[in-house]
Amino acid sequence: MRRIFKYELETTDKQIIKVPFICGSNKFKDQVLKIEVQNGIPCMWCLVDQAEEVIRTIYIVGTGNPMPKEFTKDNYVGTYQLYDGSFVGHVFVEWPNQINDLFSFRKGMYGKSIWI
Repeated sequence: MRRIFKYELETTDKQIIKVPFICGSNKFKDQVLKIEVQNGIPCMWCLVDQAEEVIRTIYIVGTGNPMPKEFTKDNYVGTYQLYDGSFVGHVFVEWPNQINDLFSFRKGMYGKSIWI
């Protein structure tokens, strides 16, 4: 059954979140519905299946700050503002092939590799 989950984001350079995988989708970006501040906290709403959770590394890059050189627009998932627009955070996700070989990222859990 598909659901929408909310994830609170920390305004920090790098964080790890666990998100249930969407069957049939090959990009985390497809799961992200919206990034917005709710009650002063940046939040990300994602479409999820009731499936096993996968680990995602999220990066927050402030406007004008350096960012990982391997990131492109394909890694971008959204932007939020805090403090009446004084801070603008751009949210990026690290794809598995940027940290590991894509086809070995989840190998071993089920004896086969899948795209995540």
